[in-house]
Amino acid sequence: MIGYSWKSIKNNKRASILIFFSLAAIFIAAPMTISALFDIQTNVEDNIQQYARGSYDLLIRPEGAQTEIEKSIGKVEENYLNYGDGGISIEEWKEIKNLDSVEIAAPVASLGYFTGEDKTLSLAYPSSSSYIEFAFSTYDGVNEYALLDEGGFFYMLEQDEYEEGFDFYGENRSSTKVAGMKPEFVVPTTYHLTVGVDQEEEEKLSRVNLSALQNPIPPDLQMGFGDLGAKDIPIIYLSDSQIPLKGKARLTDISWNSGKTLSLKKHFNLKEEDPLFFGEDRYWEEMPEILSDIERRSTETYEVSLSDFMNPFYYEPLSYNYDGTFSEEFNYAFGVTESSRFYFTKPIDYNLLDDGNMKVHQIGVETGIPTYREIEEHGASTVDYYASGEEEDIPFLLYPVGSFTTESYQDSIASSPLGIYQQAPSVTVDGVTLHETITPGSFVSSPAHGIMSLEDAAYIKGENPIDAIRLKVSGISAYNEDAVEKINEVIVALTTIGDYDITVVAGASPSVVTLDVEGIGLVEQSWTSLGAAATISEGWNTTNQLIAGLFVVISFLYILNHSLFRKYTKTGEQTLLLDLGWSTRHIQQFHLLENVLLILFAALTSGIVLAAFYSFEIVSLLTLPIFGTIFVLTLGVTWINIVVMKRKPFNALKGIKFKELWLRNLSFYKKLISISFIQLICAALLVNFVLGALYITSQNTGQTNLGMHINDMILFLVGVVLLATIYLVITTMIESISSFLLIRKEEILTLRDIGWRMREIRRMYVGEFLAWIIPSIGLGMIFNLLLFVLLFTVSIEIIAIASAVTMVLVFIGFIVAIAVVRKTVITLA
Repeated sequence: MIGYSWKSIKNNKRASILIFFSLAAIFIAAPMTISALFDIQTNVEDNIQQYARGSYDLLIRPEGAQTEIEKSIGKVEENYLNYGDGGISIEEWKEIKNLDSVEIAAPVASLGYFTGEDKTLSLAYPSSSSYIEFAFSTYDGVNEYALLDEGGFFYMLEQDEYEEGFDFYGENRSSTKVAGMKPEFVVPTTYHLTVGVDQEEEEKLSRVNLSALQNPIPPDLQMGFGDLGAKDIPIIYLSDSQIPLKGKARLTDISWNSGKTLSLKKHFNLKEEDPLFFGEDRYWEEMPEILSDIERRSTETYEVSLSDFMNPFYYEPLSYNYDGTFSEEFNYAFGVTESSRFYFTKPIDYNLLDDGNMKVHQIGVETGIPTYREIEEHGASTVDYYASGEEEDIPFLLYPVGSFTTESYQDSIASSPLGIYQQAPSVTVDGVTLHETITPGSFVSSPAHGIMSLEDAAYIKGENPIDAIRLKVSGISAYNEDAVEKINEVIVALTTIGDYDITVVAGASPSVVTLDVEGIGLVEQSWTSLGAAATISEGWNTTNQLIAGLFVVISFLYILNHSLFRKYTKTGEQTLLLDLGWSTRHIQQFHLLENVLLILFAALTSGIVLAAFYSFEIVSLLTLPIFGTIFVLTLGVTWINIVVMKRKPFNALKGIKFKELWLRNLSFYKKLISISFIQLICAALLVNFVLGALYITSQNTGQTNLGMHINDMILFLVGVVLLATIYLVITTMIESISSFLLIRKEEILTLRDIGWRMREIRRMYVGEFLAWIIPSIGLGMIFNLLLFVLLFTVSIEIIAIASAVTMVLVFIGFIVAIAVVRKTVITLA
């Protein structure tokens, strides 16, 4: 019997080859696809366990600390400690830190914006008598803002054999005047976010070296202030901060010589060696009028960028040379007059827009710079205390004793927002990097530029200075169910200590939010999405289950359809064997063996291919048992179809008498077409759903660094699923059309014998096949959209994807129908 079956396979080479490749396709594509879907979910879960836990697990804040926007969108600003009224005491923090289940408890007290030393910037002496204007400005990356009432002007007047060859008259916001001084201008006061931390806990949490906090205060910084009785507070500054400050010098050559300077001094009854400002009242009253009539000649302008030379709270004095270089300056004015004046800011009042973006309104202007946050002034400058005779009441003075640097967190996959170290830049949608300006109130979230000890922060802020505690739970090695359980146990323990806003940040990840900033435009910022891990896991889990289910159904229908067509193509052969005296049982055995041999050949070839793929690590080990299951399923369906199920003859056409021949044919063969029709509906549904679901899942999960990382990791597997699905659709069309034509071989020959031209025969069959292929593809799209209505949200993008996929599938169906009909009809005729 096996010999007869083998001869039958050889004698029907074309049909056997078609069946062989069709079965090989399903044996290779289906295991790879189902295995890929399992691998996708495994990759998702593994990456979540590995990366979803950041530097800490719980963010503890005073009750009511959450902003409205945080509650609305479930995201935390990366530097959420730009503001804070405190609310947690140092004693509470110590109690939390001493819990057995707590590994790290790092507190932060936000103190607002402070300044440090003020210094002057010098310009080199000009080559001749000159009028020099200097103006300062700051910038946010898009706009430049002139700083009102800053800068000043100098008249540099030549005088032979006097100091450096020049005397001067000028206004520069400084009361300090020295004979022969350079053009010198007070650098605008810059304010910087300052926080208090516990050094030990903060270093364990952030890995930032804060050892400079232990440095002594340099004696030269305390000069003149040590006997005031103010509390001396050491502070360290962020050395890699960005202070957007620049200047513009305009140097105008004037008609003035040494003789005119000497005549002017004689006018003021001064000696040649006396500086002009010894003229006192007359100097200030008469000089502007005297100099206003000087002839001004050529002017040169110099742009002076100061950002690279300035640090918060402390910077080296500089002298600018007109060739664009800087040199060290030894003669300069300095002071800490603003040290005890500081500013609190309030959270930005974000307006959530319908498109998911947030609107940021400008609420005011400070020294010519727009502000976006409410600003509250606290304390007073030392000048104010001296002016009121209350210099003994100066509460504290800040002294920079060193610096610290921070690691860049913008590329981290997981995120626990540390609140004070954000370095990820805010950028416009055009890619322009934005900066906070030099005054409080910028919409850009600033990292902490200054850090002091928690105890010193309590001196400034009061007995409940802490705005947040970043807590890491002990005994957790990966973010999984056990970790979630331990975190929940700690939350319960915290509720017994006090009333807090407790936010779970384990499983969070950075994500980009878009702000519509008044005066700037669209801006992208890095925030932290809470619960990102759960969203990603649930999103891919749902998608994979649906895709796997659809693929299994289509694979089963594919095998069933193949077996059914195979049974009908053997109708003539079965009749001949009955006429030759074969029993029905022997005919069934003959056909069963023939099918089993083809299945075994296809399975053997497919198994070798999959084994090779596995050896090259293209597929996982899971592919092999799935392959075995599909092989057994194919044998079972084939046995049921040949041995158990009875072949029913096509009934005479009943019901509607269609005029068109192709319509009558469809009605006549509707039982045979129905499985192919359902199979193609499912296949079209699957292609539509795969692309649509992958798009919407990627959109939902790819908004965070963790989601983007996972999506990149599984990109190859997603491609395998998509290619296998499309391949299955094309194979379904080819086999259905080919098998259908083989069944109707006699019909084709009859049409030819009665005078039909081959072109007319092909056109009729192409139209007949397209008449059920196109509606099945269209129904697949409709069912896909209905599925999206139930599971997701139907958007314009999903409709566009479904429409595009459907048009592509219809085009593929048209090409396949023409090609297969042409080739098969020629072969049969």
